[in-house]
Amino acid sequence: MSLALADRLAITELISSHGHLVDDGCLDRLEELFTSDVVYDVTEFGQDPLRGVAAVREAAWALGAANPVAHHVTNVVVSPSPDGEVRVRSKGLGIKADGSCGSVSYDDTVVRTADGWRISHRKVWPRRAPLGLAHTGPADEPEDIGDLLEFLLARVMDDNHAYAYVADTIGGEALLDSHLPMLDLTGQLAREHKEMGSGDPRSAGLAYAIRVLAQSYAEHPDYRRAWRP
Repeated sequence: MSLALADRLAITELISSHGHLVDDGCLDRLEELFTSDVVYDVTEFGQDPLRGVAAVREAAWALGAANPVAHHVTNVVVSPSPDGEVRVRSKGLGIKADGSCGSVSYDDTVVRTADGWRISHRKVWPRRAPLGLAHTGPADEPEDIGDLLEFLLARVMDDNHAYAYVADTIGGEALLDSHLPMLDLTGQLAREHKEMGSGDPRSAGLAYAIRVLAQSYAEHPDYRRAWRP
């Protein structure tokens, strides 16, 4: 699929308009950016994807003062595809009121509608490590990894107590198909990570495994969505 210069300019302006509309608080005009059924994927931030432009708007309002005061969108690359859709990559720099900033990458799918080009899918990638590295070192571990370890060990202890109660009241045969071996392994991994130095090359991989295992307790009231792998 070839793309006319006018379309490339329109798409680039579409991507750039996001920062202006959001920073100006014009959330009632998000339909100028997104299709009505847009999927706004923020799973890399531990959240569920936002589905529909109304959900995107509500999420922005919910953030309130936590929103950046300025979104700077740069490095826009437009790549047409044979299916008629257009893939667009860009970078975002967000400046908060306290002067702190963060960087993300946007992967967008843009489609032509009766009202012009619109974003139908956006994936937001946080930039936290140089050279495209991700989940490769201790710096990429969640700051609250200690809390996660304590949470996981507490849940393992609870489950072990529950199995002990079953064994006492019903009999050991009731535990033949239990998850006791997995509980022992989970507890061992959590304890090993607590004792492991931050410079240990195994630390990041083990932290990821712990986040995966902790998902078994995602329904527990003390589980934090930020712990999701």
